[in-house]
Amino acid sequence: MSTAGPLHDPAADALPGSTTEVKTTTCYMCACRCGIRVHLRDSGDGPQVRYIEGNPEHPLNKGILCAKGSSGIMKQYSPARLTKPLMRRPGAARGDSQFVEVGWDEAFADIGERLRRVQREHGCDALAFCQGNPVMHNYGASIYAQSFLP
Repeated sequence: MSTAGPLHDPAADALPGSTTEVKTTTCYMCACRCGIRVHLRDSGDGPQVRYIEGNPEHPLNKGILCAKGSSGIMKQYSPARLTKPLMRRPGAARGDSQFVEVGWDEAFADIGERLRRVQREHGCDALAFCQGNPVMHNYGASIYAQSFLP
Protein backbone atom coordinates (compact mmCIF):
# COMPACT_ATOMS: atom_id res chain seq x y z
CA MET A 1 0.00 0.00 0.00
CA SER A 2 1.36 3.38 -1.02
CA THR A 3 1.65 6.19 1.51
CA ALA A 4 2.47 8.82 -1.10
CA GLY A 5 0.43 12.01 -1.01
CA PRO A 6 -1.80 13.33 -3.78
CA LEU A 7 -0.25 14.29 -7.09
CA HIS A 8 -1.47 17.84 -6.54
CA ASP A 9 -2.64 19.49 -3.36
CA PRO A 10 -4.56 22.65 -4.29
CA ALA A 11 -4.27 23.92 -0.71
CA ALA A 12 -0.47 23.63 -0.64
CA ASP A 13 1.69 26.75 -0.61
CA ALA A 14 2.89 28.05 -3.96
CA LEU A 15 6.30 27.03 -5.17
CA PRO A 16 9.03 29.59 -4.42
CA GLY A 17 8.85 32.38 -6.98
CA SER A 18 5.39 31.47 -8.19
CA THR A 19 1.89 32.72 -7.52
CA THR A 20 -1.39 30.86 -7.37
CA GLU A 21 -4.88 32.00 -8.21
CA VAL A 22 -8.32 30.38 -8.28
CA LYS A 23 -10.79 31.36 -11.02
CA THR A 24 -14.46 30.43 -10.91
CA THR A 25 -16.10 29.57 -14.22
CA THR A 26 -18.24 26.88 -15.80
CA CYS A 27 -17.17 23.54 -17.23
CA TYR A 28 -17.50 23.08 -20.99
CA MET A 29 -16.98 19.32 -21.14
CA CYS A 30 -20.74 18.75 -21.59
CA ALA A 31 -24.00 20.70 -21.75
CA CYS A 32 -24.59 20.78 -17.98
CA ARG A 33 -22.22 23.73 -17.44
CA CYS A 34 -21.34 22.82 -13.86
CA GLY A 35 -19.62 25.44 -11.75
CA ILE A 36 -15.88 24.84 -11.36
CA ARG A 37 -12.90 26.36 -9.63
CA VAL A 38 -9.74 26.33 -11.71
CA HIS A 39 -6.47 26.52 -9.79
CA LEU A 40 -3.74 28.36 -11.70
CA ARG A 41 -0.05 28.70 -10.98
CA ASP A 42 2.23 31.29 -12.56
CA SER A 43 5.95 30.71 -12.28
CA GLY A 44 6.81 33.61 -14.56
CA ASP A 45 5.94 32.00 -17.89
CA GLY A 46 2.19 32.65 -17.75
CA PRO A 47 -0.58 30.97 -15.77
CA GLN A 48 -0.95 27.20 -16.04
CA VAL A 49 -3.95 25.13 -15.01
CA ARG A 50 -2.91 22.96 -12.08
CA TYR A 51 -6.20 21.56 -10.79
CA ILE A 52 -9.95 21.66 -11.51
CA GLU A 53 -12.57 21.06 -8.83
CA GLY A 54 -16.31 21.55 -8.46
CA ASN A 55 -17.47 24.90 -7.09
CA PRO A 56 -19.40 24.27 -3.85
CA GLU A 57 -21.05 27.70 -4.19
CA HIS A 58 -22.55 26.96 -7.61
CA PRO A 59 -26.36 26.64 -7.40
CA LEU A 60 -26.65 23.61 -9.70
CA ASN A 61 -23.82 21.19 -9.03
CA LYS A 62 -22.96 22.42 -5.52
CA GLY A 63 -19.33 21.29 -5.85
CA ILE A 64 -20.00 17.89 -7.41
CA LEU A 65 -18.01 17.32 -10.58
CA CYS A 66 -18.15 14.32 -12.89
CA ALA A 67 -15.13 12.49 -14.29
CA LYS A 68 -15.35 14.43 -17.55
CA GLY A 69 -15.14 17.76 -15.74
CA SER A 70 -12.39 16.58 -13.43
CA SER A 71 -10.30 15.47 -16.38
CA GLY A 72 -10.81 18.75 -18.25
CA ILE A 73 -7.19 19.65 -17.53
CA MET A 74 -6.21 17.04 -20.10
CA LYS A 75 -7.69 19.25 -22.84
CA GLN A 76 -4.74 21.55 -22.14
CA TYR A 77 -1.92 19.19 -21.28
CA SER A 78 -2.55 15.74 -22.73
CA PRO A 79 0.49 14.49 -24.63
CA ALA A 80 -1.97 13.01 -27.17
CA ARG A 81 -3.60 16.41 -27.82
CA LEU A 82 -3.49 17.51 -31.44
CA THR A 83 -1.81 20.89 -31.81
CA LYS A 84 -1.25 20.98 -35.58
CA PRO A 85 -3.38 19.87 -38.52
CA LEU A 86 -2.73 16.40 -39.87
CA MET A 87 -3.46 15.12 -43.36
CA ARG A 88 -3.38 11.56 -44.59
CA ARG A 89 0.00 10.69 -46.11
CA PRO A 90 -0.27 10.59 -49.93
CA GLY A 91 -1.03 7.05 -51.04
CA ALA A 92 -2.02 5.87 -47.55
CA ALA A 93 -5.31 4.01 -47.21
CA ARG A 94 -8.01 5.08 -44.78
CA GLY A 95 -7.47 3.40 -41.43
CA ASP A 96 -3.69 3.06 -41.85
CA SER A 97 -3.05 5.91 -39.38
CA GLN A 98 -0.41 7.43 -41.62
CA PHE A 99 -0.50 11.21 -41.34
CA VAL A 100 1.79 14.15 -41.98
CA GLU A 101 1.74 17.54 -40.27
CA VAL A 102 0.68 20.44 -42.48
CA GLY A 103 0.23 24.16 -41.93
CA TRP A 104 -3.11 25.72 -41.05
CA ASP A 105 -3.36 27.51 -44.41
CA GLU A 106 -2.93 24.25 -46.31
CA ALA A 107 -5.43 22.43 -44.09
CA PHE A 108 -8.11 25.12 -44.44
CA ALA A 109 -7.53 25.38 -48.19
CA ASP A 110 -7.96 21.61 -48.56
CA ILE A 111 -11.13 21.55 -46.46
CA GLY A 112 -12.54 24.56 -48.32
CA GLU A 113 -11.91 22.94 -51.69
CA ARG A 114 -13.54 19.67 -50.58
CA LEU A 115 -16.63 21.51 -49.33
CA ARG A 116 -16.88 23.57 -52.52
CA ARG A 117 -16.59 20.35 -54.59
CA VAL A 118 -19.45 18.75 -52.64
CA GLN A 119 -21.59 21.85 -53.24
CA ARG A 120 -20.74 21.94 -56.96
CA GLU A 121 -21.42 18.24 -57.49
CA HIS A 122 -24.45 17.78 -55.22
CA GLY A 123 -25.93 21.23 -54.63
CA CYS A 124 -26.02 23.50 -51.61
CA ASP A 125 -28.38 21.22 -49.69
CA ALA A 126 -25.68 18.51 -49.62
CA LEU A 127 -23.94 20.23 -46.69
CA ALA A 128 -25.30 20.36 -43.18
CA PHE A 129 -23.88 21.70 -39.97
CA CYS A 130 -24.73 19.67 -36.89
CA GLN A 131 -24.13 21.61 -33.72
CA GLY A 132 -24.17 19.12 -30.84
CA ASN A 133 -22.78 19.13 -27.31
CA PRO A 134 -20.72 20.89 -26.16
CA VAL A 135 -20.53 23.11 -29.25
CA MET A 136 -24.26 23.88 -29.17
CA HIS A 137 -23.59 26.51 -26.51
CA ASN A 138 -20.75 28.13 -28.43
CA TYR A 139 -22.02 31.21 -30.26
CA GLY A 140 -18.70 31.66 -32.05
CA ALA A 141 -18.97 28.19 -33.61
CA SER A 142 -22.41 29.08 -34.97
CA ILE A 143 -21.08 32.23 -36.61
CA TYR A 144 -18.02 30.44 -38.01
CA ALA A 145 -20.09 27.57 -39.43
CA GLN A 146 -22.12 30.01 -41.53
CA SER A 147 -19.04 30.68 -43.65
CA PHE A 148 -19.32 27.11 -44.99
CA LEU A 149 -22.99 27.39 -45.90
CA PRO A 150 -24.54 29.37 -48.79
